[in-house]
Amino acid sequence: MAVKADYYSPEVSAVKLKYYQGLEEKQQRYFLCQEYRCLGKGSQRYLAMLYKCSRNRITRGCVELAALSAGDVQVDYSRQRKIGGGAKKKK
Repeated sequence: MAVKADYYSPEVSAVKLKYYQGLEEKQQRYFLCQEYRCLGKGSQRYLAMLYKCSRNRITRGCVELAALSAGDVQVDYSRQRKIGGGAKKKK
């Protein structure tokens, strides 16, 4: 399936990409969700191509924002990853 390439002009997409790269991981997901909501159905593939991320990342951001809107979760921007995640240290 072809990707519609005329959602944004080249100038606008360059500015948005620079802004996106300056965000932290969680903020990037929320930003992607907001862009997806603004552009509407069918724009997920375009956004994934433009921002070089997976479509699952956009979906995850939308799920997280829906939970925030419902008041189920509070945002904590102080940490990026779960405690204890990643490779374990060798003894």
